[in-house]
Amino acid sequence: FADLAIIDLSKAHTPEGRQELYPQLRDALRTHGFVYAINHGYTQAQRDRIFDIADVPFTVVPPDEMKTYTANIEKVGYYAGYKARQYWKVDTDNNILDQIEHYGRKCSNRSCARCFLQFRS
Repeated sequence: FADLAIIDLSKAHTPEGRQELYPQLRDALRTHGFVYAINHGYTQAQRDRIFDIADVPFTVVPPDEMKTYTANIEKVGYYAGYKARQYWKVDTDNNILDQIEHYGRKCSNRSCARCFLQFRS
């Protein structure tokens, strides 16, 4: 459970609304790194499709292929590729490691996990 900021994107249609949203979004991203967006205009079917696509690298790609695309975060300083769980120390005093797994897609079609080629535009 995370107490995320709720960002109402319907306010983004006016300059005044954007001015109101900016500090909320900035502070939320600085504090938690994530937000809960409402009134974004996506239908439930569109949201389901987005979540399905986001799940592809973890459910379709075999573990051996994932290793091919492992992000070398410490060496290059960015997250292109897979970041396995337990990479970061959440609490160094108690040696608690993170449980976050993600795939960052800052890559060309040649170096991207094959499962994403079907979604390119």
